[in-house]
Amino acid sequence: TSAESTVHLDDIAFEDELAVASFANNRIRFFTRGGDGNLVPTRAIEGPATQLNQPNGVAFSETELFVGNHGGQSVLVFPRDAAGNVAPARVISGSNTGLGLVTHMRVFGNELFVASYGAPLRVFDTSAGGNVAPKRVLPAMVGVYG
Repeated sequence: TSAESTVHLDDIAFEDELAVASFANNRIRFFTRGGDGNLVPTRAIEGPATQLNQPNGVAFSETELFVGNHGGQSVLVFPRDAAGNVAPARVISGSNTGLGLVTHMRVFGNELFVASYGAPLRVFDTSAGGNVAPKRVLPAMVGVYG
């Protein structure tokens, strides 16, 4: 639909799904990879408990789903198989994070790279939560989108 903002093709070998962030509808929908036509989502994360506020990026690790919460200037972390109106397992947010309007993310090993509009690229441990400082900041990469 026109409200979908970010598509992430899961690159973890044992999964075969496509995650789609819906910026305007505050939800994440999942589809079977390789489908064609008017696909029905296999599951969704949506509702007030999720804390989704203009989700604008998703990234997978083997056990978790990271959602860039653009409007909330945060990263929400859910179990990989989360569905429905569920609260995040943890949230990366607050003044120490330096996060702006989150645009995209990517997991490499145990590191989460987070791009925010108008802010340098920040790198967090994938286990991070709360008002934590990034483990490093890449100041030459300001305002990257992906």
